[in-house]
Parts: sequence; structure tokens; C-alpha cells
Amino acid sequence: MKSKVAVIGAGNGGFAMTADLGLAGFDVNLYEFPKYSDNIQGVKDAKNINITGEARTGSYKPSLVTTDIKKAIDGVGAILVSTHASAHEDLALLLGECINPDQLVFLFPGYVSSIPMSLIWQDKFSLGMGRVKCAEVMTLPYACRKTGQDSVHVYRRTGKLGIAAFPGEYIDEIFDFFQQIYPDSYKVDNIVELALCNQNLLMHPTITLMNAGRIENANGDFNFYADGCSPSVEKVIESMDQEILSIFRTLGFTNQSSKEACEIRFGMSWNEVEDERKSWEIRGLDSLNTRYLTEDLPNGLVFLSSLANQYSVPTPTCDAFIHLWEVISGKKFREQGRTMAKLRLADLSVDDLKKYLNTGLLT
Repeated sequence: MKSKVAVIGAGNGGFAMTADLGLAGFDVNLYEFPKYSDNIQGVKDAKNINITGEARTGSYKPSLVTTDIKKAIDGVGAILVSTHASAHEDLALLLGECINPDQLVFLFPGYVSSIPMSLIWQDKFSLGMGRVKCAEVMTLPYACRKTGQDSVHVYRRTGKLGIAAFPGEYIDEIFDFFQQIYPDSYKVDNIVELALCNQNLLMHPTITLMNAGRIENANGDFNFYADGCSPSVEKVIESMDQEILSIFRTLGFTNQSSKEACEIRFGMSWNEVEDERKSWEIRGLDSLNTRYLTEDLPNGLVFLSSLANQYSVPTPTCDAFIHLWEVISGKKFREQGRTMAKLRLADLSVDDLKKYLNTGLLT
């Protein structure tokens, strides 16, 4: 019998994950935050989630659909989190009341959220650093959209899934379990490397901000990659990728850029990936109030910039995008976003940072 798991978040990804894994033979509970309870009302009424597209297709009845976190994770082996990164700390507060350290937490994706979540569990619930084993996955396994209150369509799978653990020393145990759920996956050395290889960080803010006028005037008729990723935009993406590569080299991480990680995911060259993306239909974006900026910029680019600044790596392209989004939004993302200081990692040497990522312990 396959494991019992809980899926946290009933958005597009949560629906697809619940139904796909359920049809694969897993026993799946689906949880949604109480303030978003409308997301699960249709499933409660219909009892099933219907899934179509590039996944296991059919109809699956979750074992439990609930806004009670304690009931959602009771008896499960793994907690699969498909919410935005901005919700991870609120989730940590809820989980701290009832999580069992034997349960594994997987974030899809994380943007190094394992660290602030672990700090919350340590500070507020006396769960020592690293007692709860977390893992971060490079991206959601599915590109998908809900098609109704009880249905979801998967347009495509998102390739081979990179996964890193926090603390990193638990990667073998975590990876063995994860491969039961998603066999086509591979290990990444640590959650910082994984976060900076997340293609959302590289692509979403870049394309969105460089097409701001067109997005705001297109009334949703804007095909994100085909219309937005012109040769000029690709040059900026290349510049950002080189900044990430410079960070990796300074920190002594695996010598791969974010683009090279994408090539591993899809099993094709970067040029082939770019051509493939431009064949996708991704429309509906009609304003800059999108998670492409509100999630990927404060949790992704601000963290990238803070990390680079700590180790004296110039990131002018990244910094320019943060500044422009602060001008457009009127928000202070450098103050509000994810930084090394907020993660309690300011002033660590490179060696101490790498030790911390592996053990969860500061020297």
C-alpha cells in the first residue's frame, strides 16, 4: 500500500497534485487555509476532483477535504505544500501545534523557506533546529489550471524535479521517500542552490517587467513566453543567469547556471527549451499584480541580491529589477523581502554557511 500524504493548498497545483497522486494509489488529504475555504467547497459538494491532460486522468475522491490542519496531517507520512512561498511562515505556525518530527515536509517550491519555518518551530514550539526534516522542490510538477470548482487540467509536466533537503545531511532519507511520489527526480546539494536554479526567479520578473506596458494594455491577450521573450529580453535573462553563476562560483556550489539546471529538467538544450516555451499558450495576465512579481521578486530576487551582497558578488541586473518593481508598486521589497539578515545568516563566512545548510547548526 502506498503512503498517506497531505496536500496543503487547494489552488491549481494542489488540485492537480491531489488528483494525480490519488489516482496513482496514494491516500491523499487536501487542506486549505480557512480564509480560502471557498477553494474546497466545490470538492466537498462533488466529493471528487476531476483531472484531465498530461497526468493520470480521471476522478479521485480525497480521503479528507478540510480546513483543520490537525486533521489534515494526522497519520500522514509526508506534507506536500503547494502554496505560495509567502504563506509558508503562516503554515509553520499552524503545523508547529501538531506536526510529528517523523513527518517530512516538502515545499513546491521553497525559496529557502525551510529556514524561516525551522526557526519558527525552534523558537515557538521547542522543536530544535532540524528536528523537522524539510525538503524544497525546484518547481511544481504540473503546469495546470482549474477548470471548475472540482476540476483541473494539466497542460504539461514540468520536467525532472530537483530536490534539496534542510538540513542537507538528511537528503538520502528524504530523497528515498520523494522518489516514491515522483520517481523522475534528482538531488541538489542544498536549498540555496536549488532556490537560485528555480526558473521562475530567472524568467517571471524579467519578462513581466520588461513587458509591463503591453501587459497592462492587452486585456489578457498576452502570450507570456511567445509574446514576451524577445531577443532583447533574452539578453537580460542571460545577464541575470550569469549573476547567479557568479554566486555559485563564489560559494563553491556545483558549477551550473540556472539555465543549465533547466536543461537537466527538460533533457534538452537551452535553445530547445526556449523554442518549446514559445509554443505554450499562457494567457490571461492583464496586470502587474501577479505572483510572477509578488512571489518571485521578494522571495527570489531579493534573496539573491542579499546573498550576493554578503559575499561581494555584483548583481546589477537583479538589483535593477528590484528597484523598478519598488518604483512601480510603491513597496519596499528590500525591507519586506527575504534577506540573509532575516534568515539569521548575516556575516557568516562561506564555509559556515555551507556547514549550516548541511547541519542546520551555527558554529
